[in-house]
Amino acid sequence: MNAPLLSIERFSPDNLPFPAYLVASTAPINIEDRQINLQNSSIDQIQDFKNLINEIAEHLKKYGNDAEILIVIHGYNNSAFNVREWFKSICQHLTHRHENSRSPGFLLIGYRWPSEKVSPKLPEDMVASGSLPEKLRWAKESLPFVLGSMSKGGKNGLLLGIIGLVASLFFWQILRSVLFPILSVVTFIIFISLFAVLPIWTILVLRLVGYFRDSYRATNFGVADLVELIRQIDNALVESSSGEKLDDQKSSWQNKRIKLSFIGHSMGAFVVTNTVRILSDVFDRNSIGSIDASLPDKKPSGDIGNVFSLGRLVLVAPDIPAETIISGRANFLQSSLRRFEEAYLFSNEGDMALRLASTAANYFSYPSKTQAGGYRLGNVCISNSMPPPAERPIRPESYGMTVRQSSKQLFDLQDGQEIATSGVPLDYLYIQAQTRLSLRQKEIALAPEQDPIGERFTFFDCTDYIEQYPGQGKPTGLLSHALRKQSLNVQDYSRLSIDYFRGKIDTHGGYFSDGSTSQTNPKPEAAFTKMAIYGLASLGFEKFLMELPKEQMFADYQESFKLRQQDLQSSGRTPQQQQKMALSHILSSICRDKGIQVLLAEDRYTKDIMGEIDQKNS
Repeated sequence: MNAPLLSIERFSPDNLPFPAYLVASTAPINIEDRQINLQNSSIDQIQDFKNLINEIAEHLKKYGNDAEILIVIHGYNNSAFNVREWFKSICQHLTHRHENSRSPGFLLIGYRWPSEKVSPKLPEDMVASGSLPEKLRWAKESLPFVLGSMSKGGKNGLLLGIIGLVASLFFWQILRSVLFPILSVVTFIIFISLFAVLPIWTILVLRLVGYFRDSYRATNFGVADLVELIRQIDNALVESSSGEKLDDQKSSWQNKRIKLSFIGHSMGAFVVTNTVRILSDVFDRNSIGSIDASLPDKKPSGDIGNVFSLGRLVLVAPDIPAETIISGRANFLQSSLRRFEEAYLFSNEGDMALRLASTAANYFSYPSKTQAGGYRLGNVCISNSMPPPAERPIRPESYGMTVRQSSKQLFDLQDGQEIATSGVPLDYLYIQAQTRLSLRQKEIALAPEQDPIGERFTFFDCTDYIEQYPGQGKPTGLLSHALRKQSLNVQDYSRLSIDYFRGKIDTHGGYFSDGSTSQTNPKPEAAFTKMAIYGLASLGFEKFLMELPKEQMFADYQESFKLRQQDLQSSGRTPQQQQKMALSHILSSICRDKGIQVLLAEDRYTKDIMGEIDQKNS
């Protein structure tokens, strides 16, 4: 029997309070390889795949409106072992949290697309990705004939030139009369040889880094197989199991859609957004707008397929263009991103994986004529001030959470003070020291749009995020050196790059750090970012806020919470509004103490804190 496109493994360490499944695309690392499955997975037959799909469907059917799926997707350069450990960490984190607030029918899926480990260290990873010597051998063997011939000729010429140079210098007294002509010829041979081999070696290095190969697999295997997984679950849910007609089954799901939420890290954000693009109903009348590219006037529904609706999207260090949160023809993702009810972005100005590998790699492929076009969404930073365009963004000493209200005033949720009086969200977001995204939008947008996609996101700038080691009072930066500067400069990036490659600071994946007690390289746990990322994805902002008092870190803010509640008693707000406003004050205080800046989406403030009805969609 043939192997399925996907393998599914029931994942239940430590008796999870919710069902969890580890799903993997069986697409190989190299097309000549056989299909692969996740480590230790015994599910490799089509019938077993169907059985587990039906098991998932039965769970979702059982809970109906209370059913919900959260899919977590890893990024570039991850082996099966890495994905398994990350998924296990997520399960452990959620096991003892939010049990009463989480949807009763909550279901967690970890999805692995066929990413290649650049430097595999485990035997099973070497089997799938190949060891470094094997990678180098495959890279040489797969070179096209012309490039291979140039490489061999260049290496031989370089070797000949070096031998001639050494011989000439060694026998210079004997060859004194003809030394200059000989050195000229030798130098010419070396120059021509380097000219031939350096481009080839550059291509080989780019192949060994694996970024372009992972990008290809994410596009053509990762996205397609995730689409198929969701379609298979959708189909299993609407199939007649009790004699009911198929059309009746479909119509019965219209009023009880299952929430579909995602966490996408790095290149996993690309997999998520492109999956949603494919699953979107292109013939939905709300998706059909004006042919005018400057004013498309599209209002697509969040419904996907027969049974799903898009819930929450959490992008962590997303390896997608910064243009995906601005308006205009260049934003190829805005129609899919706007379908989500809630959207969150966690970024780091000092993310060297994105600044080095991704930005350099996309220089070859992204159709931009300016340097700003290559910057990634995961490097976006916040400035809670409105400087003139020529000034650099100021990272304030007091961090925390702000929200832009309909009056275009920016309020600090910690003390309720106005800190700016004009602008739109893109005015406070930067991709370079002097490049606001609002200015970038003016460069590429055809016309201002009434409902910019950037306003739907809540932004967490984690550049200066700090935590402290257990039992120690000294905090340390998890994603950078936490310099609290206006903007990082070349020297800062250089230091970060060295520490990133030495493994001292994980600028790209430190959001999920479980901590390390190693004496040579101890690391604190990323307690806040894990709480925020997993909490927002599984609960949504309102429930996440209400669950805050149950978190261990809330104990340090208990007195502040009581004082804030007392201050709000005479505000004329309802008791529920007072409680949520007090909790948002505490959340802002935590973010301030952790060195995180947050720009809260207006919808999160008006709907989730103030409880106002969305007039635009009501």
